[in-house]
Amino acid sequence: MTKLFETTDPRGLKVYLDEDQWDYHIALPAGHLSQRSLHELKDAVEEPNQIWTTADTINPNRDVYFRERINSTSVKTKYIKVVVDRSEVPAEIITAFLTPQIQGNIKEKIYEKT
Repeated sequence: MTKLFETTDPRGLKVYLDEDQWDYHIALPAGHLSQRSLHELKDAVEEPNQIWTTADTINPNRDVYFRERINSTSVKTKYIKVVVDRSEVPAEIITAFLTPQIQGNIKEKIYEKT
């Protein structure tokens, strides 16, 4: 396992992204994000606009991070959404993709940037 990065979220939780997760699930072939979006993914964990608990009953130890994309010209890609599994320490980024709004399999807001 090779970590592309390890960082800390605003709550003090250590979070990392594994190279295999990036290569085989987030970037190509899945096509969720491009290589240039890697820094945006890290920023979304370090400085999210909001963090929510997941509504996923199969994986309840996951949090969902949203960060508004500053230079997005499309409403379809307004936010970057990052799903983090905190079953182990450090927590692992499971997936990330672009979304038009804060939505999708979320339950309770646990953090909001002030």
